[in-house]
Amino acid sequence: MRPDAYGRAAYNLENNNMKPITQVWPVIHYDTIRQALDNAAIVARCGCPGVFLISMDGRDDELDQAIIAVKSRFPELKVGGNFLSQG
Repeated sequence: MRPDAYGRAAYNLENNNMKPITQVWPVIHYDTIRQALDNAAIVARCGCPGVFLISMDGRDDELDQAIIAVKSRFPELKVGGNFLSQG
């Protein structure tokens, strides 16, 4: 069983059904804020509960702003970041 973003198992509690819920959280490889927003729009349209942003070239200072922009535009999404330059 896979945990949610907080390390808890996600369950469908409707009708006392204790089956785990499968969730897909896409990873956006950050290039620009515009590109991150465009990709997050796809994620939101597909009904995913959240998204992670990552900068493979260590531009963590820009990643902060992209995360804020995505969360502002899509408040229903949970948004996480992978800050590779912070070890």
